[in-house]
Amino acid sequence: MQKAIENRQVSSISKALEGQVPGLQSVASSGQPGTDAAIRIRGIGSINASSSPLFVVDGNPFSGDINSINPNDIQSVSVLKDAASSALYGSRGANGVIIITTKSGKSSENTTINLNFTQGYSGRAVRDYDQVSTDDYFQMYWEALRNKNLSNGLTAAQAATNATNSVITDLNKNPYGSAFPQPVGLDGKLVPGAKALWNDPWTDVLQRTGVRTQGDLSFSGGGPKNTYLCPGVIWMIRVLQLNQVSNGIMYVPISMER
Repeated sequence: MQKAIENRQVSSISKALEGQVPGLQSVASSGQPGTDAAIRIRGIGSINASSSPLFVVDGNPFSGDINSINPNDIQSVSVLKDAASSALYGSRGANGVIIITTKSGKSSENTTINLNFTQGYSGRAVRDYDQVSTDDYFQMYWEALRNKNLSNGLTAAQAATNATNSVITDLNKNPYGSAFPQPVGLDGKLVPGAKALWNDPWTDVLQRTGVRTQGDLSFSGGGPKNTYLCPGVIWMIRVLQLNQVSNGIMYVPISMER
């Protein structure tokens, strides 16, 4: 599983585990980039109690934010799903156990410095949906009103007249200006001269190619009776024009022997 995690452009363990373990569900609580996802191994076993699995990091139960651990600092991940495997942890392991072992320093005379920089991009995997223009939308809405009037028993002339008179009233907006109080004629087409006063490409304003940038810098080393690893990570994700997240994480695992 470690190779699969290393090859994925993710910034959290919950995202790294998606699709890697049979039966494991990872559900994002929001669309905010960088937010943690809820992990379920055995489904939802209780209405009131938590259904999250127990995380064990380097042999100790972990109750903090799992996003604080950089996926690049993970040595191995084991997921325990059956009752016999998680019996050691008692009731805390009722929802499954995820055991994480982080990387540690190695005894050496010199300090080792590792620098890793990755950048990824994300976009639509398939072509976007065709979107109607302002002109098409008003004409299609007129057609819907006309058909509704016909189904209510009005004649074709009455249905067309009622639809023309009701388009602006129903939509409560007139992008064609006060010079065209009835922009759609009796034939369902825009009247001559009617032109939308605005037609902003709102999708281009809000959306763009998602960019993920991550830099990892670590110092490791040790002596005959101690080892240390000082990893740090700064990453940023951008998906929407108005929505981005940046973060920095650092922790220092130290191993000492008397």
